Amino acid sequence: MLALVVSTAFSLALLEVALRIFFPDLPSSETGIMPHPVWHHWHQADYRFTYHVPGEGIRRTVTFNEHGMRDSLPRQTARRPGVGRIAVLGDSFVEAMQVEEHEGICKQLEALLSESVPTEVLNFGCSGFSTSLEYLILREWVVRWKPDAVVCLHHFSDITEDWRFRTKAVGAGEDLRAVVPSGSGWGRQVRRVMDASSACRLISLTLQAVRSRPPSHAASLQDGYDAIVNAPYNQQDEVAFAYSLSYLGLMNDLLRQQGIPLVVVVIPLGPQVEPVPVELARRLGLRYLADGQRLEHTGYQEMVRRFCHAHDIAVTDLLDAFQTANPTGKPLLYYSRDQHWTAEGHALAARRIAEELKPLQVGSASRLAVPPRGRKAITCQARASSPPPAASARCR
Repeated sequence: MLALVVSTAFSLALLEVALRIFFPDLPSSETGIMPHPVWHHWHQADYRFTYHVPGEGIRRTVTFNEHGMRDSLPRQTARRPGVGRIAVLGDSFVEAMQVEEHEGICKQLEALLSESVPTEVLNFGCSGFSTSLEYLILREWVVRWKPDAVVCLHHFSDITEDWRFRTKAVGAGEDLRAVVPSGSGWGRQVRRVMDASSACRLISLTLQAVRSRPPSHAASLQDGYDAIVNAPYNQQDEVAFAYSLSYLGLMNDLLRQQGIPLVVVVIPLGPQVEPVPVELARRLGLRYLADGQRLEHTGYQEMVRRFCHAHDIAVTDLLDAFQTANPTGKPLLYYSRDQHWTAEGHALAARRIAEELKPLQVGSASRLAVPPRGRKAITCQARASSPPPAASARCR
């Protein structure tokens, strides 16, 4: 038995060495994310790693500061006199690991706003975030930074992700107390060890390819993202939209009580701007990839805009600006396979958001005041501001 164990271990070690020599470009699953007991997950504080997507030639050194923000600069909770402050919420588009830190939307927006008034832009984006998680981090932590305005970038995947997070939610609506992570600490440590192994990553990628199946055309947004192109949306789709978008309404109510403007920014689907390679669209079989053509469906944008207008929320739809900037649809603003923004995409989004924020006179004493709306006050339950509440806690 001992000989068998030793022989197996030796064979696995040889396989690992061979894979690292002959397949050095296997994608890394390292994201620097750890569980969080209130808003499900967040970045590890004071952490640096290499983010690698070989299919797009992406290799970035990613740094999270003492708060877990994607930022190599330390940030103080206390405001600096004469310096404006914007908080940006969102998912991986805000986190922006696909580009260099200075090319991401937060750094570019900070540079644009600082041309007129010194301004700091705080990056509260994290991969896998959706509207309900963003509401939690806003209520429990972001408001303690006393921003002049909050910008929330909304992605179509938020609808389905929020619906899936319902099973892990403690409470709902105003009474939402947490979206708790799953799994044990021991299991997460095992996964981290496996993620470091080239052999385990290769096996995982192979299994994902085997199991990957296009979703049914009858599926709703409660089942998967691809239903974003349903026309018309069915009752299940509308219920998922209503649940997810309700948290934008709660964000707006919370911020209005404190005189802080909210700006919702609608992220275009990549294929609405730049068609993906035909072979990729056909291999994945996803309807929103439009068989490698430009996606004409705009139902997602219409639903978000309608909700925001009905609830008096400032909304900026980036679709027209992106299509105007790239009328031919050639690869420019999005990575073709990764489907996140390139540096050019981040720059365009930052310019549009800067234009939207100009009337707010960020950092100025005459900044736009937003009147309260009469909803009862929602108090912040967190008492710590640095590091983020429970950010260093290991969820058991």
